[in-house]
Amino acid sequence: MSKDDFADGAGPPGPVGAQARPGKDRDLETTALRLEALFTKVRAAVSAGVGKGGLELPGMDASCRALLADADLPALSRGDDRPAPGVENLYLVTEIYPAGGHRLLLEQLIRSRPQDRHTVVFTGLLNRTRTFSMTRMADLGVPAVAPDPQAVLWDKWMWLRQRLAAEAPQRVFLLHHSEDVLATLVAQEIAPAYGRRLIVVRHADTVASLGADLMDATHLAIRPAQKAALARRWPDLGLHLLPLCFDADAPAPRVVAETPVVLSRATDFASRRLRLRRSARELLRQGVWAGRRAKFSTLHRVVTHRRSAPDPSGALVTATCGTEHKFALTGPLALPRVLVACLQAKARRHVHIGPASPALKSACYAALREAGIARNRLCFAGEVPSVAMVLQWHRVGLFLGSFPVGGALSRAEAAWAGIPIALLDRKAEDDTARYMSGTDFAPEQVLRWTGIDDLTRSLENDLSPQRRAMLGRASREWYDRHLSPEQFTKSLDALVQSLPSLSSSAFASSGANSPGAVPRAIASGAPLVECLPLRFGPEAGQAATPIHPASSVRVARPRVVATGHIAQESQVWETPLVRAACWTDAVAVGGADGFVTDGGAWIDPGLEGFDPHHIRLRNPGPVRDLKAGRVDVARLAAVDCIPAAVLACGCYSHNYYHFLLEVLPRALAAARIAPSGTPILTEDDLPVQCYQALRLALPDHPVFRIARNQSLTVNRLYSAGMGTIVNDTLASPAPPPAIALRYHPSLVAELASLRKAGQGGESPKRLFLWRASRARTLRNAVALRHRLEERGFHVVDTSSLSFADQIRLMANAEVVVAQSGAQLTNILFAPPGCRVIALFSDAPGINYRLWSALGGLLGHKVINIAGPHVHGPSGIHADFSVPEDLLLPLIDVDLPHPLPFGVSDILSGLSDLCVSADVLTGSWAVVAGGTPRGFAARLSGLRRGAVSGVAGAEGSALSELLAHRFFADYGRNLRSGFMAFADQDAAERAQAARAV
Repeated sequence: MSKDDFADGAGPPGPVGAQARPGKDRDLETTALRLEALFTKVRAAVSAGVGKGGLELPGMDASCRALLADADLPALSRGDDRPAPGVENLYLVTEIYPAGGHRLLLEQLIRSRPQDRHTVVFTGLLNRTRTFSMTRMADLGVPAVAPDPQAVLWDKWMWLRQRLAAEAPQRVFLLHHSEDVLATLVAQEIAPAYGRRLIVVRHADTVASLGADLMDATHLAIRPAQKAALARRWPDLGLHLLPLCFDADAPAPRVVAETPVVLSRATDFASRRLRLRRSARELLRQGVWAGRRAKFSTLHRVVTHRRSAPDPSGALVTATCGTEHKFALTGPLALPRVLVACLQAKARRHVHIGPASPALKSACYAALREAGIARNRLCFAGEVPSVAMVLQWHRVGLFLGSFPVGGALSRAEAAWAGIPIALLDRKAEDDTARYMSGTDFAPEQVLRWTGIDDLTRSLENDLSPQRRAMLGRASREWYDRHLSPEQFTKSLDALVQSLPSLSSSAFASSGANSPGAVPRAIASGAPLVECLPLRFGPEAGQAATPIHPASSVRVARPRVVATGHIAQESQVWETPLVRAACWTDAVAVGGADGFVTDGGAWIDPGLEGFDPHHIRLRNPGPVRDLKAGRVDVARLAAVDCIPAAVLACGCYSHNYYHFLLEVLPRALAAARIAPSGTPILTEDDLPVQCYQALRLALPDHPVFRIARNQSLTVNRLYSAGMGTIVNDTLASPAPPPAIALRYHPSLVAELASLRKAGQGGESPKRLFLWRASRARTLRNAVALRHRLEERGFHVVDTSSLSFADQIRLMANAEVVVAQSGAQLTNILFAPPGCRVIALFSDAPGINYRLWSALGGLLGHKVINIAGPHVHGPSGIHADFSVPEDLLLPLIDVDLPHPLPFGVSDILSGLSDLCVSADVLTGSWAVVAGGTPRGFAARLSGLRRGAVSGVAGAEGSALSELLAHRFFADYGRNLRSGFMAFADQDAAERAQAARAV
């Protein structure tokens, strides 16, 4: 069958089997992929809505319902025949932190109902504090479970559904983060059955959240204004008020070392040079957290149960508290200005509680320095498990909280300690501003202020010891009357008693296992070496179906910037027709591109066109020798057998690049003709991102893992040809031949369609992808990293990111710099037009088409930089370095370049610009692209400044200028055009004058 079979545009024939699914040739569209894309958009919507006081995320809840309606989900079943539910309260939680009201609210709900059985289910959407979350629940004696942190969102969703059905709780409390799509989808599915027994705890009172419009559920507001706003927006919503409270008798949490520590530049450089980057970071993190644990233990021991207000006649200490987004760094209510006003007025010290970025600290210290205030009068306490303890420890006499966005829980803790509260009064502003400030959640008597001048006047004139004592009593009375644990328990009991019990018919009973379940281990046979006839394609298989057409691809000459002449020729690739077929009683081998048929032949599309004079056999791999149409295969004999599988094995499948471009496309093509639920057969040693890619692209197919060299008989093995292949070449100074590399355009386009999972989100535009491997070490990587960070690049080690997060990372990339390695595979998910700068060595045998050809198919602009390599036996895997003057000109083209001030600096700039011109235009007869807009004017401006400066210098100043390196390098002097500047025409001089 030829490519003419696709002339009618109808695509390949339909899949084999009654359950086969039709699909598009160039696009992937799965529910798992839609879920990842939805999460990307929701997270961006939440970020955009911070500080705006919204109650809902426009369109996002509707998108969740649409996804739920379109998903083909099995009915929720309990999986057994228990006569009645065993758990009264199940809490569906995203995650909890040592600091913040989210944890305290969950713990108070549990502690207020000691007679009930509780279970906490973490959704696993975020895994930043997984260890702390599980440890804290264990300390409280509450069972807690969470899905596999390495699973994709689809698998976590399916796990949550099964877990909820297995528990069959009487009531479900939803304490989810604003962006938690998993909790929202589960809640939307069970809302019709649970009704008012689904309780949505609206703990995020100032941030819009998913799940806002669950009309069947009960919604708990934590302050009166929030309840009133919800009632205005949804009059029929079942609303209850359950104010936050602070329970001083609750056991203190154990601080777990999970938060990463930012290393200094010197420490970071040393750790990377010693190859101890991760070890150094872990040791430092443990040391910092050990200090924090000791400090908090002392604080808790001294302060616990000491409910004593500060002495009103003592020195005034003020305090603010809140996450950074609740404050402003500029404007009339800028936090630095408020701190200075407090310290200038009457306060001896100020304490800020909560996370503080280096930018916030720098702004505050700069404001203190400008006002002439000693920096030791300001204390950053950081994140703490208990605000009340820190307030008492520092003997705070006035609590300002956060502004312009208020914080409810911190006020409750200050009220418990009997500390006077200052409240930003925004009555003159709009409803949103008043709601965000939280003026409804405060004692009757507070110190109200409307601006910095008003606050200063109040501190100086209206805060006598008697007034401070009165405000402290008002805070404590407000806590005792509305925010005590007793009041919380009374309100919660009244709510629970008003809810009906859940009938046992809410979930169907079923003992069936999940579809497509397969064994986790297989037996191994004895070592076996056999000589088999070689075949290449699936034509001999049953129901051979064309999936992707053959095509002819012209590959342009790669753009290379180097210190020497490197010019690889253009090529024409003939990409094959990709077919998929089913083989009966075949033997799959882990770590092999091929398999054994029931007739004793070895089917291996990766060996088609193999040239032993240029290409090496893949090592490690089961094929040990190839000659005269036969191959020697070493493997373990097959002992076990499974009914069916989609082949996703490969010699180099453990490499992220080879898996995505060689193995995954074969699995996608073979799955087109396989029934839904057919397991995917792949190796057991892959990076976790490879398994995530399979689950994201093929969520209907469970993954079955096999060890390398292990064999398994498959009654129906679905396999596809190899459209893309990357071969190992023999060591040779000659450029790699065309057979060494081949990308199939249709397969690349299909993989690139996965980028939709990251579209609509927020991600950096300038990226430096870090590589930590010891092979092909970039020796000046740390120095390049610092230069790129200075130019606004985000440095990311993608090996620690999930597959979906790597897609999101690339979604908005405009410039990507990376050493050639597996991490550059992610340019598949960058938007067309992205500039990609690949860092290579100039060792003989390097294939500079590796990323240029892939980028060409994706519409990217790829430039390769070849730096000098370390000579030795390593060949193309030798260490190397990349001169900064080869890289930075390609980066700096987007940055403004004002004319230097001094004549010497002008000459230096003119000298460096010659090198930049060489890099940008490809002076070694290799087209790397023309100079960018404005480059000529910049060059003319530097020429003009140099001529004027030299002409105006006299005596010793002229001698110093003539000794400049610019005049010592005749080549740079000549190429700069300095000597011919007098011959410029009027238009060039006018352009230079405008640039200057």
